[in-house]
Amino acid sequence: EVCRRRLADIADCWSLWQLKNPGGELAAAQRAVLNHLARIESRRPLASVTPAERPRAEAIRHFVHDQLCLPHD
Repeated sequence: EVCRRRLADIADCWSLWQLKNPGGELAAAQRAVLNHLARIESRRPLASVTPAERPRAEAIRHFVHDQLCLPHD
């Protein structure tokens, strides 16, 4: 939501995460996000999401996979 509203970009979000988690490994955090999303996807596949909610759910899942958890410098 923060990125969608252009309050911060992805790099800003991960920079804030690193400030909150000094010494934390960014790649490990990204893996944790993807693992959490995988659990959500297994419990609630897109086919089980109501048609009205499905486009937003799909967009969020794609954003996490295709943008948020890619390596950023």
